Amino acid sequence: MQEAIRNRDFTFRLPTDGLLPGERAMQQTLNQLGETIRQQVNQNEVEAWERLTRVLTHDCDTSRHLSDFVANYRKMSELEKPVLADLPLLPLLDNISKAYPELTWEVSVPRDTTVCQFLLRTASRSSFLSLPRSAAIAASDCP
Repeated sequence: MQEAIRNRDFTFRLPTDGLLPGERAMQQTLNQLGETIRQQVNQNEVEAWERLTRVLTHDCDTSRHLSDFVANYRKMSELEKPVLADLPLLPLLDNISKAYPELTWEVSVPRDTTVCQFLLRTASRSSFLSLPRSAAIAASDCP
């Protein structure tokens, strides 16, 4: 319990099974106290965030420059709307093969094969691009 409090972890619950009535009552009181502390800490965090938001909003409203910055940041941080378009697969594979010159590449797909561009703009792009490296590592582990 002391370690939990030292680490500001107020989610602890002390076991009350198998204790004598006086010990059980004391453990239950400590559990209730821990719950009260946790609720108070959560409430204080919410109030701190609300105060911070009010201060920042006020500062943004009173400063034209900061307002412009926030507006530009908001635009920049918005997720890009997906644009679905097909890309030729062969040039893409050619670019990937240049990133891994140590690998031998044998590509046999029809020239008109395409891949959805949206896939290449999402998190799966890194997965798609790391496939050759993963394959090379797997192949090097084989006898």
